[in-house]
Amino acid sequence: MAIELRPRDHFLVLGAGGLGSPALLGLLAAGARRLTIVDRDAVETSNLQRQVL
Repeated sequence: MAIELRPRDHFLVLGAGGLGSPALLGLLAAGARRLTIVDRDAVETSNLQRQVL
């Protein structure tokens, strides 16, 4: 799936865990440069395997 981004596009990603991290990587690979990431969870040993960033 191709995404065409404009320079002023801004993305809000809620959650940077199992789903949010791959989504963020895809947005960055597509050329996104303005991102706001909101994740209120703490990185802990029990959820470390889901952290990509």
